[in-house]
Amino acid sequence: MLNKQDTWVCTHCGYTADGKFKGDICPACGLTYWRCGKCGFLFTASVTPC
Repeated sequence: MLNKQDTWVCTHCGYTADGKFKGDICPACGLTYWRCGKCGFLFTASVTPC
């Protein structure tokens, strides 16, 4: 999920929401994906590493 001015987007399915997903889990696909803001690498994790 990418946070840009309180808009969160699931990098897997593209679901967009105002504010953070509850438990960082996408309500549309049920997965937690993170994209590195520096290199763009996509990975799964329970919490963001940075």
